[in-house]
Amino acid sequence: MTGMMSFSESDLNELRKLRDNGEQLEPEELRALNRKELFDRNRKPEPAPNATIGVTYRKVYETWLEQSKTGHPSERSIAEALGKTVSTIHHHVANMVRDGYLVKDAIREREYVLTDKPFNPSDREKAKQSPDTLARIREETVRLRNEGVAFDPAEYARIISERVGKSKKTVRNYFATLRREGVLPPAENPFASQRKPKPEPKPVVNKEEPMSQELTANKETAPEKQCENPRAIITNALVGIYDSISALQRAAYHANDKVVYMFATKLLNGELMDIKANYSKDAK
Repeated sequence: MTGMMSFSESDLNELRKLRDNGEQLEPEELRALNRKELFDRNRKPEPAPNATIGVTYRKVYETWLEQSKTGHPSERSIAEALGKTVSTIHHHVANMVRDGYLVKDAIREREYVLTDKPFNPSDREKAKQSPDTLARIREETVRLRNEGVAFDPAEYARIISERVGKSKKTVRNYFATLRREGVLPPAENPFASQRKPKPEPKPVVNKEEPMSQELTANKETAPEKQCENPRAIITNALVGIYDSISALQRAAYHANDKVVYMFATKLLNGELMDIKANYSKDAK
């Protein structure tokens, strides 16, 4: 029995953006996001923490530099020196490798050594806010498509994240923009497989009957064709109404409009379903 996946605050924020942009989330991701939103709605507001951003990151670098003068530092030795968990230090070490402050030791392949890059963690925050991030992701996306790699959001996000140094969730968040630009194909409709095909109406014999209907004050009346089977007309109309309300429900779901979504759901679960089912059964 596998344990439940855990998500950080930043991961949940990225998942929320993906959902709002129409991306399809995994069941575990969707459940975690729903639990987080329910918790946020019910909890009381808390004061913002006063912790300085990047202070642990800087301490890891300084401790690594200090221990490098006397030996070979490791994630465990840094964790013991700072009183942090090894997993926390591993997270910062991975970021330092990504930012170019640490590289693998050529002799001790499992250990890392500091590079000669001047330490300036503010560059990392600037890189996250860099306006050319979209351009880099767009360039790598076009390159993958030119190489003939079939578009799969998860696989594209994995490859591009390695090339541009961003997380997979961040890369997937830009896919909505690339879809609007036409670089990527449009997202698949998650309701497409659940939609029932429209029943084909049986051919009926039409006959012309003059019907006097006043269209406008200046127009003459014209004969119209009337279906011999009026129940077939009613059945087709009910199917059309059902499809329209279903489309309204899907649009409200993607727009996160709970009022319209509940209104459409109430219509679909009410008398419309019963009367449509009865007429469709009679029309067969």
